[in-house]
Order: sequence, then C-alpha cells, then structure tokens
Amino acid sequence: MNSTADTGGIRCENLTFRYMETSKYKVVDHADFEIGEGKVTVLTGPSGCGKSTLLYLMAGIYPQNAGIVDEGRVTIDGREMGGLYPHERARIAGMMFQNPDLQFCMDTVNGELAFCLENMGGDPAKMDEAIHEALAFCEIEHLKERAFHTLSGGEKQKVMLACAVLIRPKWLLLDEPFANIDPASARVLVEKLGRLHRERGVGIVAVDHQLAPWLPIMEEAVLLGEGARVRRRGITPGNLPEFRETFEEMGVAFPGQAYRENRKNGAPEDTVLAVRGLCAGYGGKEVLSGLDADFYRGKVHAVTGASGSGKSTLFSILCRIVPYGGSIRLEGEELKRIRKKAMAHRLGFVFQNPQDQFVAQSVYAEMEVSLKQAYEGEELETKIREYLKEIGLWRYRRMSPFMLSQGQQRRLAVAALLAYDCKVLVCDEPTYAQNARSLKSVMKLMMDRVEQKGLTLIFSTHDRELARDYADVIYTLADGKLERRELI
Repeated sequence: MNSTADTGGIRCENLTFRYMETSKYKVVDHADFEIGEGKVTVLTGPSGCGKSTLLYLMAGIYPQNAGIVDEGRVTIDGREMGGLYPHERARIAGMMFQNPDLQFCMDTVNGELAFCLENMGGDPAKMDEAIHEALAFCEIEHLKERAFHTLSGGEKQKVMLACAVLIRPKWLLLDEPFANIDPASARVLVEKLGRLHRERGVGIVAVDHQLAPWLPIMEEAVLLGEGARVRRRGITPGNLPEFRETFEEMGVAFPGQAYRENRKNGAPEDTVLAVRGLCAGYGGKEVLSGLDADFYRGKVHAVTGASGSGKSTLFSILCRIVPYGGSIRLEGEELKRIRKKAMAHRLGFVFQNPQDQFVAQSVYAEMEVSLKQAYEGEELETKIREYLKEIGLWRYRRMSPFMLSQGQQRRLAVAALLAYDCKVLVCDEPTYAQNARSLKSVMKLMMDRVEQKGLTLIFSTHDRELARDYADVIYTLADGKLERRELI
C-alpha cells in the first residue's frame, strides 16, 4: 500500500468486519487501500460485496452501532472514526444513506435541517439564514415545509444533501445517491457535489453501481470484489474503456451497456388493470390529476418520470396505502371493494424500501412464508433452495433479511412475492442498488413469470435503457397524468 501521511486521506488497513459474533462470514475481509485527501472517488462492484458496509465503517457508524472489527482499522485524516462522538464524526465525514428514511429524525424538511444545526451547536440567530442557503444551494426551497411522507425518494436525497451542506463536513460519503433520482435530477446533484468539491474542498467517496453519472467529476473509480477487497483501481474517465472486460467479468454495469435485446411481444390484448380518472394528493396539493392507463395480461409496463412526479404515489395507491378518487378496476372489479385477504394472489407489491415488507427472521424463512402455501416437506425445501440459488442468496439463507445489502434485499423481496404466484406484480424501482449481473437475475425472474404464466408486470424506473430493453409498454408520468410513449 502506498504511503499517505496520517494528516490526510482515508485509509483502510487490513480491515476485517463481520456483523455477528457467532457468524464466520466476513462482510469486509482484509480490505487494504487508501483514498487521497479531498479526492472524488467512486467505489463500485457486485451487489453484496461489502461496499456499503465499508462506507459505514468509514463514517464510524460501524462498529460503534453494529458489528465487530476483527482486524485492522479505518481512519480519516489519521483519526479512527469509530471512537469519536457523533457530533465529532459529523464535522469530518457526513453520510448520505442508501435508504433516506433511515436518516431523518423529524417530520418535516425544515424541522430536520433545524435539528441538524441544533446538534452541531449552531447559532440560533443565524439558523433561518443557514437553512435558506442550504435549501437554495440544492434548489429545493419549495420543499421547506413539506412532511417527509409526502416526498419522493429523489426529493429525500436532495434534503439529505442540504443537511450535509449545513453541517459542512470535510468528507461526504454517499451510498447509491442516484438510485431514486431521474437522470436530469442526477445531473443537477452531480453539479452540486462538484461545487462542494471545488469551492469548499469537500472530499467525496460514493458507492454506486453506475459510473456514468459520476464521469463529470469523478477522479478515480475503485472496483471492489468479495470482502470489499480491491480488484482494480486507477480507473478514470479517460482510461475507462480499458477496463470494460473486467467490469463484464465481474457482472458490473459498464456505461452505455445494453441489458438485453428489445422485447417483441405482439400487440396488447387483455386489459387486467384499468385506471380511469385517478386523482390523489397530499396536504391540499394535487399529485395525480385525472390519470388514465391500461395494463395488460402477460405484458411488461415501465413507468418513468422525473423525481417527485408521483410514481411512488401511484404505486402506493395500487397497493391501497394512499386514498384516491376515480376508478381502478382489477379484472373488472373495483379495487376498493376487494377484500385484503383476497388480494394476496391477485396483486403483489415490492416497496421502494424492501425492509417494509419482510416478516421473517432469516432469508430462508422469508421464502418459506411465501412458498409454504403451495408446497410442504421436502418439496418445500427444494423450492426454497431453487429460488434462493436463482437470486444468488442461498449462501445468506441463515442471515436476517435486514442484514443484507439493499440490492440483496430487493432481490429477496421480488422472489418472495413471485412465490405467491400473483397475477399482477407492481415493483417500485426493482433494480435499485443492483449490479448488472444481479439486475439481469431479478429481471429474468420476473420475465419468466410474464412469459410462462401471463404475469402483468408494472415497474417504475429512472433507467431509460432498462425501460427500453424490457418493457412492452412505456408510460411517462408528468403533470399528474400518464402519457404512453417510447423513450428516445
């Protein structure tokens, strides 16, 4: 390992970490590398290789709040983050979580920003001005009084950035920050991060499965393998093509890479889900306004749209979480009138945050809950093994679902719902936090059900290539309405 003075930079020295004392599985296994002071670095690699865990160790969240460091240490500017108080850590390294909902403590945007300043000992007389400047920097002044439950995933990410702008850390650590943001919003966020780097000297370390959004500001990408060990580094926007073969071998997305050939599945025929005049909103603000759409048996439907356009609201309505006006008919029957118990085998829903739907204490048991309705005994055990091997989670079968990476959790959530053999599957960002190989695995699992059993698949995405390569029908949500269109 190259020598770096203890006064600057991030150093992982022979770092080994596991979540449970009784577990032999090392999430981070002798990780050994350094990041130069003030650099913009992207950590990428296969889903579940330990990238996010490594970021939590850098932030000092682990092992102070979970897990065990067996060997080595991680330091930022020569200080071991795990031994510092939270307010001390915050000045050195700010963290933007993969799941924004885990980060917020207050109910509203303004309340959260004020809470951040109070914890850092900010001057109360200057609080309003500081909050205004942070919101303006992120271009989200209009969200100041909004409650978090009314925000989209992308809007929540921008609020987290505003919190970081307020606290002014020397380093900013980001975990999949663009996963719930449309491409235009991602470009805006990158521009803001670039400004923080240039104007304030903020060092940036991001975990991401997609390098393309980072290319305007990225100084180096580090490709990690199992155990968060370095497989390749020194990857820059200028020499990226030289590493294409390595990315493909490891199942990591390479910028511009297609997922599969476009589907050609004939004209839609049988309408399974019909939406007419759908209206909904929060706090007097209308989000969906007279929305009409048809979803067809045995077809794949992609719903795209800018962050905050209402995709998650639409999907929450289909899941009967959010009240609505208008009509939604499932196989001719009004959705409001269908008993909840009767919905299990008719319409399944994968949440944007899969943790919200887990009910068991292990990965194995989660699949068992879904499959035991149709199988028992040795056949049940065989089916559980088949499903978990298909999505690459068999080796994690004894782990809690809550200890998996976000990408692994999403694969488990999709597989568990497909095991119910529902007729309509609604997925909010099903490929979020997936590397290329895992993405294809999740999509294949769903596509097989579409083609073999006539499943109606509806998924939201900000990934234009994903929509183009997999969908029969593409809807774009804007101004409260769905417009059927092809992506260019």
